[in-house]
Amino acid sequence: MTLTRGAIIALLAALAIAAGGATVSPAFAQPVPTQSDIQSERDSAKADRAYAAGRLDKARGRRGLAEQARKNAGDARNAADRNGWNRRAREHDGLAADLEEEAAGLIAKAERKEAKAKRLQERLKTATQADDRRRAAAEAEERRIREARERKAEERKTPYKLKLEDAISVWRFKDGDAPFVIIPEDPENRANDYRLEAHTNNRVWKGTYTPFDEGDPSRLPEQTARIVFRYKPKAAEMNPVIPEWAREAVEDQLEWRLELDEAGSEVDPRLSLKWYPGEISWIEELDGNRTAEVIGDGDPRTLEIEPEYRIQISDLAQSMLSIGLGGTHDAETHPIEALIKGQRFFIKIKLPPKMAKEQGNTLTVSFKGLGGGDTTTLELTGTGSTSAHRAVAYTHDKPVTIADCDIWTEPRREP
Repeated sequence: MTLTRGAIIALLAALAIAAGGATVSPAFAQPVPTQSDIQSERDSAKADRAYAAGRLDKARGRRGLAEQARKNAGDARNAADRNGWNRRAREHDGLAADLEEEAAGLIAKAERKEAKAKRLQERLKTATQADDRRRAAAEAEERRIREARERKAEERKTPYKLKLEDAISVWRFKDGDAPFVIIPEDPENRANDYRLEAHTNNRVWKGTYTPFDEGDPSRLPEQTARIVFRYKPKAAEMNPVIPEWAREAVEDQLEWRLELDEAGSEVDPRLSLKWYPGEISWIEELDGNRTAEVIGDGDPRTLEIEPEYRIQISDLAQSMLSIGLGGTHDAETHPIEALIKGQRFFIKIKLPPKMAKEQGNTLTVSFKGLGGGDTTTLELTGTGSTSAHRAVAYTHDKPVTIADCDIWTEPRREP
């Protein structure tokens, strides 16, 4: 079977559709013409018209000779001369007709070439416009990327300006995983917005934020940084190199100070943290007299903290419940959505500082199975101090079940 060109195109289109691709256009892709191609067609058409004009001139000459021959035939006095002139007139007319036909063909050929030149010109114009659009789109995309890079570079040059709402967040030491949580000292009192607390693993620091930059006369003298936290350590928290009696002597005098200032940039915000541990001087005389006093701030230790984006400060003000299976199971990263009857589990409830303080060291909870309706009441114990101003986790030591398992080999749950 022989396939026509149209049938082949239709077959290709059907195959493309079946394969999930784009449909095939009935028109084969044609090369983009050049201005030289167009001019060549125009020059050829012009030459054809010029040659046709020459043929028409010759045809007109032949028509004139034919007319003169017919006139001579009319003036002839004998039949032989008359027939001769008429024959010459027909010959001239025949040659004129051939020349006119040739000229007509040349003119038609020139018109086709001119029409082709016009089509080529339109194709070139369309292709040029498409190229212009592609070029403009490419230039626009290049410009967008360049401007984005410039903005990024500019943002990296823009110093970070810490706002109060950004300060109240969970931070983490840059060279470790220890958290540094900044919260309002009294969230319910809007008059003390600038009074803050910093919670570390085992300490609560009190401090203030200032919106005024360094050198601004509005900044208070004691506000030596954007945020300044203070903490009075107990003797046991001080440097153990210092004698215990000296530490106890300055327990109410020594004050640790944290100064937090902006570091990094708008796209890479960080805070520089300077810890002034204080400097203690002590004297122990031979007669038993001894004195100790705070003589300065001490040499600061400089660290950096960065935002911890995985934890939102709002999460720290909510109670959270998690169910675990014990062992290596992490209830927070792999939460349990359902349990089977008799399956043993652990439960943990976290309460924010204020709720934990009101609740106390124990929390009684009850569970009810959705399927069988069995219930279990359990007393949970807090794993941290409810006066430490941080969230407290309530849990238990032994796994529990909501109901006894139906399998006789499983041990009965404790009453």
